[in-house]
Amino acid sequence: MGRHTAAAVDSFPNGLNALPTTGDNPVPVEGTRSKRKQTLLSLLDMLNELSKEGELGEGHNQQPSFEGDRDVPTVDEHLQKVGADTFSRFERRILKLDNELRTFANSVRQLGSSVGILSSSFRLRERLLLILYLFRSNAADLFPRKVQKKDRDLVFNPHMRRLRKQNASSRVAVPAVKEDVDVECFPVELEGFAVDIITFLECLNEFPEFTDENINASIISLEGDLRYWASCLKAYEGQFRYPAVQRYLHDLTAEMGEHLDSIIASLDGFIEIGVPTIRNAQKHAANNLLNLSTVATFFSAVTATTMQFSYQEVGTPLSDSVNGFWFTSLVFSIGAAVNSLLGVTWKQAM
Repeated sequence: MGRHTAAAVDSFPNGLNALPTTGDNPVPVEGTRSKRKQTLLSLLDMLNELSKEGELGEGHNQQPSFEGDRDVPTVDEHLQKVGADTFSRFERRILKLDNELRTFANSVRQLGSSVGILSSSFRLRERLLLILYLFRSNAADLFPRKVQKKDRDLVFNPHMRRLRKQNASSRVAVPAVKEDVDVECFPVELEGFAVDIITFLECLNEFPEFTDENINASIISLEGDLRYWASCLKAYEGQFRYPAVQRYLHDLTAEMGEHLDSIIASLDGFIEIGVPTIRNAQKHAANNLLNLSTVATFFSAVTATTMQFSYQEVGTPLSDSVNGFWFTSLVFSIGAAVNSLLGVTWKQAM
């Protein structure tokens, strides 16, 4: 009370003596001071109560906030991003394997007996396109904000449709997706993938000049897992639209991607080491056949020249035997030359 009174007194510039008067009758000093003091104290009490009520209200209603809360993604956004990143890695692996197969096909064209490996590699590229399309459709259903669905023709290359139209007249083979493919085809396509990959390996092993154990082990391991996954997925027939099954299919991309990385590395080594080795071995075998053909042609020429001195002598057993031996030698020489040329042609073509 003393402090409030002193403050009230000090607020008047002339002290307590400067009090208002009304006409000739001055207002009592004590009564005026007490009224002003009470007014000031009531105002101070009211302000104090209002400030306390405001602090309590803010404490109950305001929730704690942290700096950067707006930048923190939600759980769903995090799952969408992680799932999309997983599919992107799988897509890059598929595209890299397709590129390796295309490079491999261009490399083995200079080899003999390459028809089978070229056909099997192209079929394998078509199967990879189907697998990538199915997994993209599955990922687009799971993570619609991060993974977009693509047209069947645009899964591998955005210019695939234009390339197919340009190559329609020249009949250049371009991988394509079947029109009736659907997520329900997962077991069938995975089993077909296993068949195509093992066929590719069998055609690759038809080159006896070089055998790569790494690529054999990688392909056999992938083929076993593909058949296992296909047999397990057959139990979920008609349920491939369920979120649990879709997440299981999405998780397969990580396991399959490891196999694809191993095959990519093995193919890269085969292109760098195996193809030159096979080419040199085939070139050496072709040179041997050409040398044999050259020698046979030389003996044929010698036989034909020598026969000019004896073919007119006939009538005696000795002359007839000599002419018969010359004719036999000429037939064998010509046969050896023709056989060598056929062998060279067969190795280079078939």
